[in-house]
Amino acid sequence: MTEFQLFATEGCTLCEVAEAMLVDLLGRHPQLASQLSIAYVDIAESEAMVDAYGLSIPVLAHSALELRWPFTQDEALDFLRRTSASEP
Repeated sequence: MTEFQLFATEGCTLCEVAEAMLVDLLGRHPQLASQLSIAYVDIAESEAMVDAYGLSIPVLAHSALELRWPFTQDEALDFLRRTSASEP
C-alpha cells in the first residue's frame, strides 16, 4: 500500500477543499483507493512543519514528491497514479 500525506491545518478553508476533493476522488476510483492511504497531517503540531509548509498548504505528499496547492482533481489523480505506479 502506498502512503500519502495531506499536509494541512484546522481552520484552513483551502485544506478543507483539498480534503473533500480527495475523498470524492477516491470514492470515484475505488480500485486506486484500495491501493493507497492518505493521512491528514496537521502542520500546527510542529514548528518545523509550519516553517516548511505554512504558506503553501494544502500539500499532497509522498516521500520527497509533493503536489502543492492549487491543484485540480485531475492533477491530484495523476499524482496519485504516477506515484503509486512507481512503487516497487
